[in-house]
Amino acid sequence: MSKIRCLGLAVTLLLAAGAACSRPPASTSVHILSLQNRADPEQVRRFACPSIECVSIALDQPGEDLHCPPFPIDTLVITGHSDCPRSFLGQPPETIGQALRCGPVGLIVLDTCRGFCAPLIEALLDAWVPQTGPPPVIVGSLEDLPPRGLSYEPAFYAPGPAQERAKHVTSYGGSPLVRWQLNGKEMADALLSLANMAPSELEANVVALHPNLVRVPLDQGGAAILGAVPAYRFRR
Repeated sequence: MSKIRCLGLAVTLLLAAGAACSRPPASTSVHILSLQNRADPEQVRRFACPSIECVSIALDQPGEDLHCPPFPIDTLVITGHSDCPRSFLGQPPETIGQALRCGPVGLIVLDTCRGFCAPLIEALLDAWVPQTGPPPVIVGSLEDLPPRGLSYEPAFYAPGPAQERAKHVTSYGGSPLVRWQLNGKEMADALLSLANMAPSELEANVVALHPNLVRVPLDQGGAAILGAVPAYRFRR
């Protein structure tokens, strides 16, 4: 083999090795931030995390600023009592949305009663920055949850695509959960649909009274949100 060929081969090998070294290592763990309300009972706000890459932040005063953990997070768990559409963990929805600045969040778990509530979803949509990565996948319920909240299978804590990890969050009673990837157009269409509903449609989709919460489809796959509707709109 000529010296030129040997030199070319050596350069090629060095470049390949350099490219391999420059690749970021595959993640071997997930990084979870759990938001809680200190005023909730322990059973309601507890989130058992087997990973050391996990931190819980207890929110005390309504509207307080949220301080990010020392590492960027990829998973956000909102656990505790919420009162759709008024407050979530005792906070306005905008406070919860601040957590999306703590890293490239790909998965959000709304481990709270009626988590798929329009003001909270809107706050997450407003806070999400497209440059950080794909829109996060959100898991939550349209119904009240038992005090212990949702169930997390081991695969939830393992690295992997958000869509797959979301399948490993379930309800203890077997009631269906909403799994939906944040989408501004679908959200806007849902709110427009809610605004245009006739009294008969509102009555057919109401799930709670005082406040009056109406279920509205988000997509063709069965995802939906809850929107608050004033009483006068139910009058014929």
